[in-house]
Amino acid sequence: GRLVLVDMAGSENSEQAGSEAKIQVSPTGRINQGNSALKRVVECIANGNPYIPYRDSKLTMLLQASECSRNDIILMVLCASPDPRDVYKTICTLEYGAKAKCI
Repeated sequence: GRLVLVDMAGSENSEQAGSEAKIQVSPTGRINQGNSALKRVVECIANGNPYIPYRDSKLTMLLQASECSRNDIILMVLCASPDPRDVYKTICTLEYGAKAKCI
């Protein structure tokens, strides 16, 4: 068997990161790029597109290498905030999970 664990760390917003945001711009950008690449792959698979952009990130290349079969189990944990100020992010997260569920 094979087990692959990936922590996506969420979409990072440099404004919310506080005073250290200037130092963390590069890691924040990489996290967002990884999230965007994964989102594109999930949408392409869910929509049945013939071309899947696996080569857009290291994470999506891992997905390509896994070659899922009917017996494989994929678990995605989505975290949502109870804070009313984060309602937009929560809705986006749940919509993303709904698309991923279609795979």
